[in-house]
Amino acid sequence: MKPHANHRGQVLTEALVASAIMVLIGAALATLVMTTYRSRSLISESDANLANARRTVDELADNIRMAQLYATTSGGSMGGGQNTYSAVAAATANSVTIYTDSSGDTAEFWLDTSNNTLEKTVGATTTALLENVTSLQFTYYTSGGEYNAPASSWTTTANPQAPTSAELPELAAVAISATVAQNGYSRTLNTQVRMRCSPYH
Repeated sequence: MKPHANHRGQVLTEALVASAIMVLIGAALATLVMTTYRSRSLISESDANLANARRTVDELADNIRMAQLYATTSGGSMGGGQNTYSAVAAATANSVTIYTDSSGDTAEFWLDTSNNTLEKTVGATTTALLENVTSLQFTYYTSGGEYNAPASSWTTTANPQAPTSAELPELAAVAISATVAQNGYSRTLNTQVRMRCSPYH
């Protein structure tokens, strides 16, 4: 009888070990599935955020492209009694203010470094356009006074990120570089905009 009892004990031990192994394998598979879904979710979310960032930068580029001319000085400052027209009211490395109509209304696009948000200010109203922007840089180009000049003839302003007031009426293009970071992913979006109305001659 003893050999038979030992055999049953051995079978029970093997069954318990097999069950423990199966539980461990099941737990490992469940962890793998959860990790895969979590990673996939993060990647999908990052892709969606990147697409949103690209849309926002494209909208910013469209606004700059469509900036309107405004007579910043009148009569005689350019000789012959001509007005000086500009589509850009102010420009720095991470802020650009454009004229939105010929009456002098403006829209400012700028990076709020206190909360890493691309903002738009019109009058007294500021709107958040895009969050998690760790860097925003504008680079400004002139075209030697030519309207609709080919890009090959563009040159940066004396200080590429800070044109002087005398250079503002001569701006022909603006390059935008924005870096967006979220969920451990960082992407830099670049675009270059030819201004539709500037320079005016």
